Amino acid sequence: ILPLKTDGAYSLDDIGRILSGMHDEIESLQRVNNDKFDAILADAVEIRLLNLSDDVIKTASDVAELQREISNAREQYELVKNVCLNDKVVLDRQEMLRLEGTLKTKLQRSKFSSILEFFNYLCAHLEASLAACRRQSASSSANYLEYFDWANYHQVIFLLRACGQAIQDLEMFEGLFQLCKDMLGLSFRLPVNKIDLNNFIEFHSSYSLESQVDVILNSHGERCELGRYLKEPKVAHALSSTDHHEFDDCLFKDHVDKIVALSIECCRLLVDLNQDYIEAYLTDGINIDKLNGFDTTNPTENPSIETLPSYAFSPQDYITQIGQHLLALKKQTGKFDQFDDGPLMRGLSHLRYIKNCAFNFDGCQSATEVILKCIARQVIRSFVGRTTASVLSQLNANGLKQIATDALYLDDVLKDLNLLDSSDP
Repeated sequence: ILPLKTDGAYSLDDIGRILSGMHDEIESLQRVNNDKFDAILADAVEIRLLNLSDDVIKTASDVAELQREISNAREQYELVKNVCLNDKVVLDRQEMLRLEGTLKTKLQRSKFSSILEFFNYLCAHLEASLAACRRQSASSSANYLEYFDWANYHQVIFLLRACGQAIQDLEMFEGLFQLCKDMLGLSFRLPVNKIDLNNFIEFHSSYSLESQVDVILNSHGERCELGRYLKEPKVAHALSSTDHHEFDDCLFKDHVDKIVALSIECCRLLVDLNQDYIEAYLTDGINIDKLNGFDTTNPTENPSIETLPSYAFSPQDYITQIGQHLLALKKQTGKFDQFDDGPLMRGLSHLRYIKNCAFNFDGCQSATEVILKCIARQVIRSFVGRTTASVLSQLNANGLKQIATDALYLDDVLKDLNLLDSSDP
C-alpha cells in the first residue's frame, strides 16, 4: 500500500496520514458508485412503468373495441328479431310447426282410435277364452287315462292362430300409422321453395284429417304439391325402407305386448295339455313291480318269476297309448294346417319361451311339424327321466327286457313320424 521510501522508514504519523487520505478516497468512490446505481435503478423503473402504462392503454383500447362489437351485435340481433317478427315466411313456418303437432295428435285420435278400441275388446276376449280353456283342462285332468280332450286342444289352436293374426294385424296398422304420420309430417320439413305455404296451410286448416290422409296416400295433393314430391326417388325410397316396428312412439306397442303374452300362455297351455296326458300314462306304466312281472294286487315277499325270452315281450298299454296319441296329434293338428298358415306359425313361434321347447323352428315346414317336434321332445325327456340308472338297477331281467321293448316301440313311432333328430340333445 505504501510507496517505497529510500530515505528512511515511515513514521506512524506518516502512515496514519496516508491511510486517512485513502479512506477519504474510498468513501468518495463509494458515493460515486451509489449515485450511479441509483441512477441506473431509477432509469429501469421508469422504463418498466412506461411499458406498463402502454399495456394498460392497449388493454383499455381492446376493451373498448369489444364493447363496440357487443353493441353492434345487440343492434344486429334486435334488427334480425324485428325482421323475423314481421317476416311472412318465418310466421308461416311457425304456423306450420304448430299445425304439425296438431295434425299428429289428430291422427292418433282419428280412425286409429277405433282400431285401438277393437283390439282392447279382442284382448279381453282372448284372455277370457284362455281362462276358459285353462278351467276345462283342470276339470279333465283326472280323466287323462280314459280320453284326451281334443275339443279343448282345438280351442287352444284357434286361440294361437287368433293371437298370431292379431300380432300381424297390429304390426300392419302400426306401419300404416307411422307411414301416415311420416307423410303428414314430411311436408313440414320441406324447403320453403318446395311448396306453396299459403295453399298448404289453407289445405291443412280446411280439410278433415281423413281427407288429408286420403289426398296424401293417393298422391293427389295438388294444393300443396306434396304428391309430386312424394314421387321423387329419394323420398319414395326413404318411405318404403323405413322400419316402422322400431319407433319409440309406437301407437300399438301395449297391445302387441299384451297379445304376445297371451300367445305365450296359449303355447304353455298347448304343451301342458299334451304333457299332462303323457305324464299320466308314464306314471301308470313305468312301475317297478309291473315291469318285473309282479302281481301288484297280491304281492309276495319273494316271488319266483321265470325269465322269459325277448320275443315274449310286447309294448305295454301305456307306451302304445302315448304312440297313438302322437299319431292322433298329427292328424288332429293337420286339420287346421292345410295351407301355409302364417298366423298359426306366428303364434307358435312363442314356444321358444316355454321350458324345454326352444329349438330351431326355421327348418319346420308346417305348424303340425312344430307341435309334433315340441311334444316329442317332452315325451323323450319324460321317458328318459323315468328310466334312470337308479330305476333300471331295480329291474329284473324281465323288467329290463320290457322297458327295452317299450323304448324300441317309442323309437319306431318317432321314426315313422320323422321326429328323431340326432342334433337334439
